[in-house]
Amino acid sequence: MGIDTLTPTTLVSHVAPYLQALIDLQQVIAQLQGIESPQAKIRLISQNSPVGIDVEGIESAYKFAEERIVPWRRKHAEKLAGLEISALELDIEQKRAVVADTRVKTQDAHIEAKSSEAQRNLDLEKSRLEIVKLNLEIDKARVELITDLFDKYGPKDLPEQDRLAYVIRLIGPLKILAESPLELQSGKPN
Repeated sequence: MGIDTLTPTTLVSHVAPYLQALIDLQQVIAQLQGIESPQAKIRLISQNSPVGIDVEGIESAYKFAEERIVPWRRKHAEKLAGLEISALELDIEQKRAVVADTRVKTQDAHIEAKSSEAQRNLDLEKSRLEIVKLNLEIDKARVELITDLFDKYGPKDLPEQDRLAYVIRLIGPLKILAESPLELQSGKPN
């Protein structure tokens, strides 16, 4: 699954949300197909490297993730990494701004310091806007994944209101599946 060592922390912070996202995806697929979703059952968790998990009852979700989400993730890996880097850089810059503001407050206020503060604020706002732009690009790409899901599993005459309800239900699970450090691999765990 992309984790070499299974710890309680990785189980709670990565594995459980990932499995729940697959279960949520399976439930939506089943509803779109008009069938009852089977209850997901963990058959096996292997601690071999990488960690392996065999889950029964999420076959359609697994197949969709393998065929569409994994390639989507590869295609958008650079944007996702850029978004993460930009968010970290913004956090660093915000902390630097707080430090600089504290220094200015402890010294005599100079016009140059105010000008520098204004430039920092402008740079921070530019960084925030870049992150918003990257988030919108990623969100647009996620909507394409949802459209693919509707095309593959949904009825062609699904009312727009129902489509919107499914989109809202799918955003969270698809975000987890697309951005998780875990990786899908075919086959049974060792």
